[in-house]
Formats: sequence, C-alpha cells, structure tokens
Amino acid sequence: DQRLSWDPGKWGGVTQLQFLGASLPAGAEVTEIWLPDVQPYNSFTPIHNTLDPVGAMVQSDGSIFWSRPGMVDVMCKFSGLAAFPYDVLKCAIEFGGWSMSGGF
Repeated sequence: DQRLSWDPGKWGGVTQLQFLGASLPAGAEVTEIWLPDVQPYNSFTPIHNTLDPVGAMVQSDGSIFWSRPGMVDVMCKFSGLAAFPYDVLKCAIEFGGWSMSGGF
C-alpha cells in the first residue's frame, strides 16, 4: 500500500513499523491500520477465538506482512464412506470476508 510507504533516509533509517489492527481484542478503539476480516465460511468456531491477535508489520516500501498463529476448526461434509478405511476424503475450506460477503 503506497499510502503506508516512507523514505527511511528521512526517518532515521527506520525500515519497518508494527501497527495494531482492528482485529485485535481491544477493538476499533486502538486501531492503527485496517486489517481484513477474512474467515473460513465453514468454521466450527469463530476465527477470533482460535487465532492469536498480532500486529501487522509494514515495510518502508508499503508492503505489509500479517500472519496470525493458531488453529482453525472447520466443518466438513463427507458423503459415503464406501471404501473405509481406504477412502480418500477431501474437505474444501472457503475463505472470505464477512463484511463484504453480500450475505446480509
């Protein structure tokens, strides 16, 4: 995001900064940067209960790294276990943003 870029030479050689985002438990009151509300649509538990809150690392060129450690539990639909235990089962996980899903 070019709006978050800066010239390190003009700012004491600082090349990266960490920002708090709206997805942190404290909520929007301490937001310094917008972070997407990406979640798996077929999650068993809400993602904010299973992933740890972390800040976003912004580089001076405007690139952003945001990774949240944790586990995601999803619900899967399996049809027929005809060849158990030799079945090959697949579980699709569909990710998207709740606020932009168009579902409401």
